Order: sequence, then structure tokens, then C-alpha cells
Amino acid sequence: SPLPIPLPPDITTLAVPSSGLSDLTSSLFINLEILDASAPSVFSTGADIGGGHRGLGDTTSRYVFEQVTFPDAGVKIDKVIVGLNANFSDGSTYFLTKNDGTTNNDGRVYACGKNSAGQLGDGTTDNWRSPVRVATLTNIKNVSSTHGFVFASKATGEFYGWGEDNNNGYTGVDTAGGGNKTTPTLQTGYAFGATTTGLHAVTKVIPVLGRSGSTDYASTFALVSSGHIYHIGDNATYQGGNGSTTDTTTWTRVGGLSGVLDFDLDYAYRPSIIASCSAIDGGSYDGVKYTGHTDNTSLSGIVLFGWGYNGYGELGLGINTQVQRPTLINEHLPPRVKYAVKLGSVKLQTASTDVGVNWT
Repeated sequence: SPLPIPLPPDITTLAVPSSGLSDLTSSLFINLEILDASAPSVFSTGADIGGGHRGLGDTTSRYVFEQVTFPDAGVKIDKVIVGLNANFSDGSTYFLTKNDGTTNNDGRVYACGKNSAGQLGDGTTDNWRSPVRVATLTNIKNVSSTHGFVFASKATGEFYGWGEDNNNGYTGVDTAGGGNKTTPTLQTGYAFGATTTGLHAVTKVIPVLGRSGSTDYASTFALVSSGHIYHIGDNATYQGGNGSTTDTTTWTRVGGLSGVLDFDLDYAYRPSIIASCSAIDGGSYDGVKYTGHTDNTSLSGIVLFGWGYNGYGELGLGINTQVQRPTLINEHLPPRVKYAVKLGSVKLQTASTDVGVNWT
């Protein structure tokens, strides 16, 4: 039966937020909302898979939780984000602070672990066994990472990328083969309200990398506030949703989608993607937002679209061939599930296996 987890004796009054646990294969982080504001909040335990990703100052395995310390005083961590390489042999960890106006809690980011591609963002390629600050970033809202490439976005829409960038330009900071970036690079022209072609007001990013034999496959997906999804990188199984298998080295909008509310995908080298969308009729996209449309979601409910890899029927469309463009899923759902989608009570979450994907 489940056993209580022992914590350091000085931590006696706490509440664990629902997002407070982060798993990195053979190790675990716990981020505690301590009622005593002066107390430390982040602890880790388990094995070190390379580079000191647990943030405890060494690479020695731990069997009980120990405190992670930070270079600045009074730091309150809001999120712990972990990034793995394709074969799970090393990783990096990112700690996003709260942004509550108190000292050193301004939405800055700390990182530790593997840094061979500059993914820790401190201007070096040195591994760090204790957290270091990621450049001078502040006001960061979200961080996403996998296999050495990292993204950070602000609530105002500015969007940064750094780390490994040698394969299809998949961090979006330059063209294919442009070289790794050891410090966060602002994606020029992609801030909120930008009228240039590209990303702006990014609200969600999912980078994905897998390996087949000795070959890596990397691609990234980003949802922007206009309700569109963009893709960059590997496209071998139509994950770009545009009917092509040509890799993309610049951010390219997934066609046939508007009013996207959320999306998720399985984290394999051949991703299957599902997006939940408002039921929008008419209108057009002016480069910044969608206008002149009618939103029928309250009448017809949320619509689900799927595309990409479907070799095992992951998308639930009654076929097991690749889906080249976003395709409506609703009519293929069981009646009770279809009703739940119409009510808007759908949550996209994947559990990927070698032979399929479980969607909830």
C-alpha cells in the first residue's frame, strides 16, 4: 500500500499544489507551497542520469528528498520543468519562479543538468549540478524543453528559443544548421500584435524529439493567441498537417484549423496530434487575429481535429494510415464521448506507448 514520503524535519506545515510533482525518469522533484514563506520549497531525490539534473550539487543518487538551493535569496518556485534526451540517458531541469513582486521572484528561470548544447541558457556549454540563472530572463510565463532545445514565452507574447538547433532549425531562432544557441534568443517580430509573418502571443509550446536507431527526429508545435497552430522541423509523417512530408525550417501554420483552444500530442518521433477547436464559421485571419467570424460553439460544441502519425489507429478515425491534414474526429467518437465534447468537458492528455496512444 502507499507509504508516506519522509521530508526534512524542519518542513512541517505545507500544502502540495496539484502541479507540484515533476518526474524525470529515475528521479523525482517535489515543489511544495510552504505556508512558512521563509522555508525552502523544492526538493529532489532519486538517481542522477547525467550532468547533475537534480540540482543537489553532485551526481550521487539520493534515497530521500533533499533541498534544492538557488543562487538568489528568497526564491519561490512556481513550476519545475524537465527535459530529456531521446534515449533518456541525460536531462536538464528548469525552475520558473513566481512573479509576485517580491525580491528575486519576477518570473526568472534557473536551470541545472546537461548543457552540451547550451540548453541551460547561461552562455556556456558547461554542465551545472546546482541551479544557475538562465541569462537575464524575467516575466516568463511558460518554459518547454526536450533533448536540448528550450522555449520560454511571456504573457505579453515575446517568445524565446535556445539550445540545440542543428536539425531543421527546430528552435526557430535561425535556419537549418545555424548552430546551437547558448543564450535565449528572441524570435524577432513574433511578439504580441506583430503583423509580420510568424509567431506572436504564443500560449503553448510542445517540442518533441524521438530516435529511430541512431537518427533523431525533432519538431515543435506552438499555439498562438489567434487560435492557430504552427509547426517547424521534421515532417515525415505529415505532422505539419499540410499534406506534405517535406521538413520545414521556418514556422509554418497548420492548415484547416481556426479557433484552436488547446492541443496535445504523443511524445514519439512520429507524433499524432489532436486539437480542440471552437466551432467557427466564416471569417479570416489578418496575420494577427481571426476576425469576421461566427462562433457557434455554444450551439454545436467543441470540435476535435486529428492529424499526423496513425499507423496503429491512434487518431480514432477508423483507419490505420497517416492523416495528412487536420481531420474531424467528432463523428467517430462513441455517443457518450461525443456528448461530452459538445458540452466542452474535454481534456487533451496523452499516454504514449510503442504501439499506440491513450487519449483522455
